Amino acid sequence: MPAGTVVAAQAFTLHRDPAVFPAPDDFDPDRWEAPTKAMADAYMPFGRGPRICIGQHLALMELRTAVAHFYLAFPDARVSTREGMSDDDMDEENYFVMSPRGKRCLIEADSATSS
Repeated sequence: MPAGTVVAAQAFTLHRDPAVFPAPDDFDPDRWEAPTKAMADAYMPFGRGPRICIGQHLALMELRTAVAHFYLAFPDARVSTREGMSDDDMDEENYFVMSPRGKRCLIEADSATSS
């Protein structure tokens, strides 16, 4: 590689390295029960270094709060099967911004609690 070449790593690719994350496309939150150093080094959803996202901590707090409120209101929520929706529709596609392959997200629940 010539001197002065700019090298960059795309987070999407780093997060799916099977040498670091076995079965990287499987939903497996338990993998974070005992993360390895390689996992911690490769995981960078908000970037790294001097150009890290300045909104990282706010975004994480808001996501946790939103998910908690959602599941408090809809404890039995699941991906809907209406209108031909399937789990495959929720497989991610990554262009510039990640989105579900089916370009939609239908969620249904049997009831909602009032708060």
